[in-house]
Amino acid sequence: MNEHVPMNEHVPVAAVPLAPRRGMRMRTVVFGLVMLAVSVVCLLGLLAGLHFDPGTLALTLLVAAGAVLVLGGLTAAVRDVRREASRQG
Repeated sequence: MNEHVPMNEHVPVAAVPLAPRRGMRMRTVVFGLVMLAVSVVCLLGLLAGLHFDPGTLALTLLVAAGAVLVLGGLTAAVRDVRREASRQG
């Protein structure tokens, strides 16, 4: 039995399942940190006259961002395992 709600029908708010609330997403935080680092380097270049090799800077930022994402994923996995273990035990 397929329950189809026509477009002109209003669905009660209680009938819509809510997704579990989550904290900030790690990829958003990492992206923000990368943008902040690029901004700071550009600002230092303009104000202090410092010069950076763009290739080395990009490689360093990408490696750091990748490491943070991997560590964030691992910590989230460990947290989920511990949470599941505490629910069962």
